[in-house]
Amino acid sequence: MAATGVLLALGALGLAGPDAASAAAAADCHATNAEELSFRKIYGFSTDPDVIHAVLADPYPNCDWGIPLTDAESAEINRRSGVAQEINGLNEYILHHSDVFGGLYIDNPAGGIVVLLTIATTPDANLAEAEGLIPGDVDYRVRTVKYSRRELVDLMPKILKAGNGAVNGTGLDEMNNRVDVSIDPARFDETRAALLAKFPDDMLSFESSDGGHDTIGQPPTDAAPSPALRNTFELAPWLSAAILGSALAYALRRRLRTR
Repeated sequence: MAATGVLLALGALGLAGPDAASAAAAADCHATNAEELSFRKIYGFSTDPDVIHAVLADPYPNCDWGIPLTDAESAEINRRSGVAQEINGLNEYILHHSDVFGGLYIDNPAGGIVVLLTIATTPDANLAEAEGLIPGDVDYRVRTVKYSRRELVDLMPKILKAGNGAVNGTGLDEMNNRVDVSIDPARFDETRAALLAKFPDDMLSFESSDGGHDTIGQPPTDAAPSPALRNTFELAPWLSAAILGSALAYALRRRLRTR
């Protein structure tokens, strides 16, 4: 990770200025207005134009996550990382009972709240055991979805087989209770149509290998109350089991682009 800006006192002059390491970090930490706005929406940070302007204009911003942030915002991402560690036990429990739970994620736009996904047939005893694994200082809510995690995971190899070589990969989107399907752009339309003819459309979302995205149907209705800030960590825009995945991947992509 890039170091944050550090100011050094300049002796009797009573002045302060950036050291060489801070200057180098700041030079490697830059973003367009669109990139900064996108990141902030993902993590539920302020999207006020004045705030964005101030952060982008700061010559020595906090760059711990590969994009200009305030110290408080960087600390908040670190806090969510700590929450991810605190719910490791819960995550293991969900993985071992994936037939009666929809999954688990951290809702970033909502301020980093943990969301435990149940299905209509989740036994009360299992829910009680799962909730008992959540530390008392961790905010969470329970949300009911249509498909269990196991149903979605079991669907993945079937999608790959039905794709006839045009499906480049699949991924689990726990927040939207779907399987993400990546398709070769040259065969996108025909493959998408073939998969929709074979599998329920509310289990799938599609993207071409070059990054285009198309969600079929509507995500599950989330009737549970949410905090004032509104998303995912996907682990995108939300944290799932790999809780900080999107932030780390975002920073890595930016660094690779600038090399």
